[in-house]
Amino acid sequence: MNIKPVRTEADHKAALMEIENLMTAEFGTPEGDRLDILATLVEAYESKHFPLELPDPVAAIKFTMERFSLTIKDLEPSIGRPSRVYEVLNHTRPLTLRMIRSLNASFGIPVESLIKEAPPTKKRLGMYGLRSLVGVTRAERPKRPEDAMMLTPARLRREPKASKGPKHRKGLATSGEKS
Repeated sequence: MNIKPVRTEADHKAALMEIENLMTAEFGTPEGDRLDILATLVEAYESKHFPLELPDPVAAIKFTMERFSLTIKDLEPSIGRPSRVYEVLNHTRPLTLRMIRSLNASFGIPVESLIKEAPPTKKRLGMYGLRSLVGVTRAERPKRPEDAMMLTPARLRREPKASKGPKHRKGLATSGEKS
């Protein structure tokens, strides 16, 4: 057996062509052993040069739903009531530890995919993000979620406005006025 390490792109292509020719080899034969060794070498080369990134947690859940023909009702035992399932699938609610454990145990979704930080999206901010802008009046709130993401604590700080309340309280006049 004349097998050499797969170090370059040319070695990779040559090994793939040889693997293709050996695909019909029987297990336990010299050709089958050669196929096994080449496949291991190619797998090591590809994992080093073409690493696969884990999917977003919601993408992993949606893939599993499509793969097993699952519905929202099927996810309720793992995530919660239907509205919570929709919030998770729309990136408005993050997964909790209980949800992650349950999804992994029930559907075999890798924990590594479920704990990955989801990228910030417009949908993720949603109405919850706008409500969390404490001290910002409705008129000052951004019109679009992506504008809210631009707000920083320094931009939210401002001087308190003077009260424009009534001058009289239950018949009591302020100083200088007659009742």
